[in-house]
Amino acid sequence: MKPDTRNLARCIETPQASLDPPQRPDLAGIEYEVYRNATIEGFELVLETTGKLPRKALKPCFADSTIPILVDVLDWARLPKGFRDEIQKAYVVISPPTSIEAGLHS
Repeated sequence: MKPDTRNLARCIETPQASLDPPQRPDLAGIEYEVYRNATIEGFELVLETTGKLPRKALKPCFADSTIPILVDVLDWARLPKGFRDEIQKAYVVISPPTSIEAGLHS
């Protein structure tokens, strides 16, 4: 079972497109304020959905796999700092990031 990542590609494109403000905006005007608020809210939604989608999609993949070890899917940002520090001392990359993952971290 392969996770559907089409939403991730759109989530990457959306904030990039929002960097182009409306033509000749009046920075004190209401139109620019609406644009700015919508951009911020959209970015917050992207952050929220991109974090949930991969975890939800990954769990069934690991449950259906035949690997002989137990795998937990955890949110890096929610791990205690001491645990993250220990991982960073001696982690091993199992596979290189996909182009979508690389885009999320650039």
